[in-house]
Amino acid sequence: MEVQKSDNIEVDRGTLLLADPFLSDGTFDRSVILICEHNETGTMGFILNNKTEYHLPDVLEDLSDANQDLYIGGPVQQNTLHYLHRIGPVIQNAFQVTQHIYWGGNFDQLKVNAQLKTIDPGDIRFFLGYTGWGKGQLESEIADGTWLAFNGHEFDFFDIPPKELWRSVLKEMGGKYREMANYPKDPSMN
Repeated sequence: MEVQKSDNIEVDRGTLLLADPFLSDGTFDRSVILICEHNETGTMGFILNNKTEYHLPDVLEDLSDANQDLYIGGPVQQNTLHYLHRIGPVIQNAFQVTQHIYWGGNFDQLKVNAQLKTIDPGDIRFFLGYTGWGKGQLESEIADGTWLAFNGHEFDFFDIPPKELWRSVLKEMGGKYREMANYPKDPSMN
């Protein structure tokens, strides 16, 4: 499978977006976003590496045993809870994003499996809110250089510490992107 990188890439479900190294937006600074839906009305996904200080029981009392970290999925509807997982068809109605990554599904089923400890908590990541773009907006931002896009590779973010994810994906992309992984946040520090 050939890996496609930024220049002239077609965005689709499973595309990873990486913030430009010098993007100084507090929400998206050095973020990695997994695109979960891309269609004629727009695009949505989740920031994979914006971990909060909160845990799942802070927002869901009935999962008080689950010490899962919470992530900010993006600035849109941060009062909503979403989850990505790699437990696939174990959860009915889960939406397949990539070969091994799923979005959502039957939440009651997830809770029961979590309480019975039949699923590995490391296979699920919970997000408050999501990231979204209107029709053509994301393509325009990629063309402007705000985002680097990466397709064609099943990148397993679950096992990479959030603070290392942006750098790890750039290194995986290779070439000029590997060099970007070492750019300082502040160019004057170079």
